[in-house]
Amino acid sequence: MGLHDIWRGDVMPQSGVKVSIGRNRFDPPAPFVPVEEVIQNIAVFVDPASNTSGVIRFKGFVPTLEISLDGGVTFNSLPILASGINGQVLFNDNNTPAMDPGLTYDKVLDILGVSGALHLKELPNSLPTNRPVPASGQAKFEAINLANRFFMGSAGSGSKQSNPMQPAFFAKCILMIFPNTGTTVGVMGDSVTSVGTVSHPTANVQSGVMMNFVTGGTAGNTAGTGGNATRFFRGGVSGVNTGFFFAARVTLPDLAYDRLRMFVGLTTATMANVVGSDDPAGDHCGFHFTTDVATYGKNWQFMTKDNVTKAIQNTNIQCSGSLLWDMFMYSPPFPNNGAIFWTLKDVSNVKEISGYQFMNLPRVNQPMRPGAQISNVSAAARNIRVGHIYTEPE
Repeated sequence: MGLHDIWRGDVMPQSGVKVSIGRNRFDPPAPFVPVEEVIQNIAVFVDPASNTSGVIRFKGFVPTLEISLDGGVTFNSLPILASGINGQVLFNDNNTPAMDPGLTYDKVLDILGVSGALHLKELPNSLPTNRPVPASGQAKFEAINLANRFFMGSAGSGSKQSNPMQPAFFAKCILMIFPNTGTTVGVMGDSVTSVGTVSHPTANVQSGVMMNFVTGGTAGNTAGTGGNATRFFRGGVSGVNTGFFFAARVTLPDLAYDRLRMFVGLTTATMANVVGSDDPAGDHCGFHFTTDVATYGKNWQFMTKDNVTKAIQNTNIQCSGSLLWDMFMYSPPFPNNGAIFWTLKDVSNVKEISGYQFMNLPRVNQPMRPGAQISNVSAAARNIRVGHIYTEPE
């Protein structure tokens, strides 16, 4: 028997190399057009965890693994790990192993090298109290979410507390309003208009150092502070001042309030005017409270107005005496400023909520000033304390 006879009619797939099924083309009476590309099944797999099974096969001139979960009706390719360069990190690129020369790892020195942008996954709004403390000689870097504006933070050995990295002041006309002494308000980046008698109560462990502003006893008196210049925008054109980040710490030191309005945020109006009515004229965005509107209940509302229509969102965080609040707002720069993001923290009760508003936003290119203000609707002196007001353009 010759070699010719051994091969006649046999099917001998060789790792997916094309072969012919049928009579040898040298046999009479006529050549046979073969069916080619016989594929060799090499394994059946069972996954007890997902209660699935399927077929794995090896095919093609270019080595390819395929997997079928429907008994061989359809197959999807599985990548075969490519050979890499020592020190480079492989990653999945649309089911294909890929490498980037800027992503390397030195296993001897335990160093991950990244050339380009490094994105840190943000922490949840409510940080768990059982976060691990970094070991000696280590630092953990985290992205802290403040109204969807990420702050880079680091936690060193022996502490769970993250320390935010302060952004550079250069090229940003930042406004800060902060405590000073006596009847003087500290300010950087602007001057302020302060209303009501100003004082600095003795610092305490609950709220630290804060400025106190008290209204007169006549109904309609206001108290608080705010920037004189209107220079922060929700921009409508490209530029360096087309968004803003706002932060404030405030408290109401009195236990009970009868008929009160309060606003903390940005407005095109004066701070006194924005608490002069329950629906003040102008463009506004900020945290609003009034005892004279039933829909407000006892909670802070996030309020926006486009000079015509006011919109409010219930924060579900109560506005009442002797509570300390941290308030944050972020309007991204143009053209991504179709929403304003906000975060409200009840520091006293360790409660926090975040949201965003896209309805009735302040009109684009309208200059606004930041501040905090109250108005006593009834004839009684009322107090507001401010720890810090911080605003920077984006």
